[in-house]
Amino acid sequence: MANTKRNRKKTRQKGNDPAHTEIISIVLLGSGLLYLLALISFTPDDLPTWVPFGRLAEPNSTVDNFVGRLGAVGAGFSYYILGAASYLIPACLIWFGGAKLIFGARTSLRALTGFGLVLLSACCLLDYQDWFFKGW
Repeated sequence: MANTKRNRKKTRQKGNDPAHTEIISIVLLGSGLLYLLALISFTPDDLPTWVPFGRLAEPNSTVDNFVGRLGAVGAGFSYYILGAASYLIPACLIWFGGAKLIFGARTSLRALTGFGLVLLSACCLLDYQDWFFKGW
């Protein structure tokens, strides 16, 4: 009897609560999908005047971005800093969220470091080539 109580305490301390895992995975999936929608529907005309790399003095009165003005600003900074490699961020968020929801996988520091290295190398490789994504 005492062993089962001790085992229950250990499982609670590890954070294996299914509701906790499902909430995190749904947040990861949702934020990945919203970020992907913001990237897909980005137009530079939606950026407000305070963004340093915005083109217009006056932004559009109606925002064309699916996520709104916040999505336009987030996608603009993402394109400005990472370029075409910014599509890897929502892909990674959706991947980690799906793996956590379906398989109950844990995201380790090693996986996040690997994603960071893949993102950095993709930025460098996409900047080096000159025949694809020429206007980015």
